[in-house]
Amino acid sequence: MKKIFAFAFVFVLSISTVALAFDGFEDISSVVMPQDKAIFYLAERGILTGYPDNYFHAEKNITRAEMAAVIYKAMYGLTEPDNTEASQFSDVSEKHWAHGYINQAVKDGIINGLD
Repeated sequence: MKKIFAFAFVFVLSISTVALAFDGFEDISSVVMPQDKAIFYLAERGILTGYPDNYFHAEKNITRAEMAAVIYKAMYGLTEPDNTEASQFSDVSEKHWAHGYINQAVKDGIINGLD
């Protein structure tokens, strides 16, 4: 699934109304296309953060970890998830940056896995 489709889904579900300081992404120079508007809307609210290089990388596929974080932020706001529980998946360690987001998505019945 491409990021654009995933973020359009989250855009519709987004309930956050708090705007944060957002300077944009290096690879999205202006809000021209409909997906750009959705990306900027979610980024202004802290739901999307992009990558450390200040690029959004819309051409990349979204990972399970990234999608879990986006859905969590859209549903619960910007509070951090509980990171004290053991990981739900053998391929996600407790040190993984998104293990709390992934665990919550499992609890909410949004994602599941084979183990």
